[in-house]
Amino acid sequence: LFRSNVQTVLSSGLTTPTHLKLDPAGGKMYWVDEGTSAIKRANLDGSNVQTLVGGLSAPKGLDLDLTAGKMYYVENGLGRIRVANLDGSGAATLVSGLSDPWSLSLDVAGVKMSWTDPATNRISRANLDGTGLLSNFIPSQPGVRDVVVDPSRGKLYWTDQVNDRLRRANLDGTGAATVIGLDGAFGL
Repeated sequence: LFRSNVQTVLSSGLTTPTHLKLDPAGGKMYWVDEGTSAIKRANLDGSNVQTLVGGLSAPKGLDLDLTAGKMYYVENGLGRIRVANLDGSGAATLVSGLSDPWSLSLDVAGVKMSWTDPATNRISRANLDGTGLLSNFIPSQPGVRDVVVDPSRGKLYWTDQVNDRLRRANLDGTGAATVIGLDGAFGL
């Protein structure tokens, strides 16, 4: 079914919005505004737009830990992953010295975060506090870009933009396989 009641909730003041995340219970949406190098939020109806963290160096990935009241984000330009409170306060660097961090996804129940690094063709993982870094968690993934963790199924999914496919692995890094390939075939 297609719905005809699509609504624009926010159309002004946006410059390359990416990595949209929702807090339905809190009534907020969060996103990276790449054009203004900031992380912003607004009410779900588009009102009350706020800049939470500004002056970032090539911000990319964003994910939320709503239980702990934290947001995790990537500063690609400085090769680091940071955490802050949902209001933008208390920002701290968790992991630094990364080559090309891009997308970020949390496994809150497993107390882990995973991110992609297109320059090194790998997916890395660490504890939510930045310790226990596995920089070669899933190696040799040409074209890796976006990553999403599905803790309920015990899977990690990512895009492969070089070979036009969607891939997945177990949360322990084993069992990497193509889910959907270039020909549209499913490998489930």
